[in-house]
Amino acid sequence: MPCFRSMEKSSEVKIKLYKNVDILNRQYVDAAGYGLALMFVTFGVMWIQGVTGALRLYNAVEIFDYFILCVVSISGGAVLFGIIHFCGNVPERCEVLMKSFLKCDVNNMTKMQRRILLRTVRSLTVFGISSGPIRLLKHKAVYLYFGGMINCIVTFLVANPQFGK
Repeated sequence: MPCFRSMEKSSEVKIKLYKNVDILNRQYVDAAGYGLALMFVTFGVMWIQGVTGALRLYNAVEIFDYFILCVVSISGGAVLFGIIHFCGNVPERCEVLMKSFLKCDVNNMTKMQRRILLRTVRSLTVFGISSGPIRLLKHKAVYLYFGGMINCIVTFLVANPQFGK
């Protein structure tokens, strides 16, 4: 029985900490405003300009300027990928943590304790990084975002064939 009590306290403490982190995340999301959305726009424009400049101006600029265009495009894409990857980890880790709450030894619990634990875990919500119009970032956002960016680049290159000549 003492082992059960320590396990019960540890799961209660974990759930309480999870709720506190959820509250902290909601406060951060409210305070951040449109910061993440602005970063996506800024680095997205940087990536588009770097790629289109590197593709169209390869024979019109000197090697140093071409190197700068390549660095700008690579750094913009890398920062975007890193941000989306980091933000996508948060909801997945939350789901894993919530499932781990249910893995405690429920055989030693009474029926009432199991009900309370199940209701508590059901009341928890998965939280993640969001900003302005971005509701919740997951890993599939990488494919959607970069697909949209490649679409913009191809559209720009096809629509402006005289650019760089």
